[in-house]
Amino acid sequence: MENWKTIYYKAHEEDFKVKYPQTFKDGHYSLPKLPDVRKTNGLTMVVVNFLTWSGFYANRINVGGRMIGKINRTESGNRFDDRKWITSSTKKGTSDLMCSIDGRMVCIEIKNEATKDRLSDHQKKEKARVERSGAVYVVIGTVEQFFEWYQSFKTKQLSLL
Repeated sequence: MENWKTIYYKAHEEDFKVKYPQTFKDGHYSLPKLPDVRKTNGLTMVVVNFLTWSGFYANRINVGGRMIGKINRTESGNRFDDRKWITSSTKKGTSDLMCSIDGRMVCIEIKNEATKDRLSDHQKKEKARVERSGAVYVVIGTVEQFFEWYQSFKTKQLSLL
């Protein structure tokens, strides 16, 4: 298999050629910045970017919720915290990414080996539910593992045609 960076850069270049043909023709193309794949956010960004540039659907799911409000000041200058955490309505254990690759639903859970992430019990239950439904659920620990899985998945999809 080619180096993952080469595959990543090729996908970006092809996407750029389609979106900005004249700009590319005029020689104004530059390589994208590589996210830090030693961090979970960086690994997730590589997967989402690559799938999107390759013409597939990839959506990052926020299961953690969000912060609302702000830190305010009184007239006397004292600070008070008016922030509140709103929990997500997304089902616990939902995968990090919901994707459609060649018409197949693929759920991707990022568990970065560099940060020693592990599946929770909720995630294990969701994985089983997704697989029972006939969709694909994959746990990715490294950027190399993602690209190896992707190549294998595409090969299997072609053999079904």
